[in-house]
Amino acid sequence: MSDDRTFWHPAFYDAIKIELLEFQDALDFQEEKQLTTGSLQMDLLIIKKAPGVEITKSIGRIFRTNNIVEYKSPDDYFSVSDYHKTLAYVLVYLYLNNADIKDITLTVVLSRESESLRHYYEQDRGLQVKQAYPGISYVTGEIVPVQVINRRDLTDETLWLQKLGNDLRIEDFEKVAQARIDLPDRRRAMTYFMALINANSDMIREGRAMDVKQIQELCLEIATEAGLLAARVEEGKLEKQHEIARSLLDVLDVETIALKTGLSVAEVEKLKLS
Repeated sequence: MSDDRTFWHPAFYDAIKIELLEFQDALDFQEEKQLTTGSLQMDLLIIKKAPGVEITKSIGRIFRTNNIVEYKSPDDYFSVSDYHKTLAYVLVYLYLNNADIKDITLTVVLSRESESLRHYYEQDRGLQVKQAYPGISYVTGEIVPVQVINRRDLTDETLWLQKLGNDLRIEDFEKVAQARIDLPDRRRAMTYFMALINANSDMIREGRAMDVKQIQELCLEIATEAGLLAARVEEGKLEKQHEIARSLLDVLDVETIALKTGLSVAEVEKLKLS
């Protein structure tokens, strides 16, 4: 299925916050940080870490005070040009925030890496690339510490990032659905699951009947917890209703979506055609 309706970046924010949940008191997540405006606008995730705190989870061991994170959605390749752009982000951030370069790191999270990038690192730039953990490589010799996270190669230690893709099997979905049960606040993963459901709808439709039924029940449970049932719809939530409805179009029938989101059947039909 096409990912045209999938909001990968918000789902990524869900995922990385959950991965670093045990350190939430020491981290400040600044989503979609706009460093500039106009044609040079740069939207990034900035993770600020409190001084003196060590992040022991693999994806955060590299962190210093200011940590710039660039995320690429599952079908996007990360090229040499993209790498240059992320380095430019670092320099712009340094300039605009009068930050100390010794307090900055760069993290790139991707699913696809261009074949020419490793050659660029080592041959063209003389940088060293070393696997620090499964799916996580450190690039040393750069102006700031850099880590490249390939979510396809991560282990279950970082399950939420590992499964953030459009290539899931039914057992992959079951794993994160089970992990969701242990979250202190399950609403943290709402956008994450909507992205997975939308991007993996073919897998869901082709799964065993019981699997599909369980996933449908999960969709409805998420919608309920998000306060999107008709009885709890408040002013200003129409856009969110539409977002949830779109994500469910490939999983549930129009009548059920209308019933559970408070939209009319005609409204859901219109979303289906848009």
